[in-house]
Amino acid sequence: MQYKLLTHNISFQLLAARALLLNKQNEQCLAILEMQLDNSYCNKKMESCRAFIKAQCFESQDNKLMAIESYQECIQKDPTNV
Repeated sequence: MQYKLLTHNISFQLLAARALLLNKQNEQCLAILEMQLDNSYCNKKMESCRAFIKAQCFESQDNKLMAIESYQECIQKDPTNV
């Protein structure tokens, strides 16, 4: 991806991923969520949100095994997110 802003801040990454998910662009959404961040500022809530969006992408692609794994990761990072 050519969008450097998405590698600087997890908030931008989550916003872009959510927009792509709502537009049913699951492959692009997953690609954004897999991008490595330059800084290490991520709290458990944000990491949990990332896993939740990823799980929703997998679920919409009928990849139930990966969706379950992502939901479990989401709950492990922040049980109050779901």
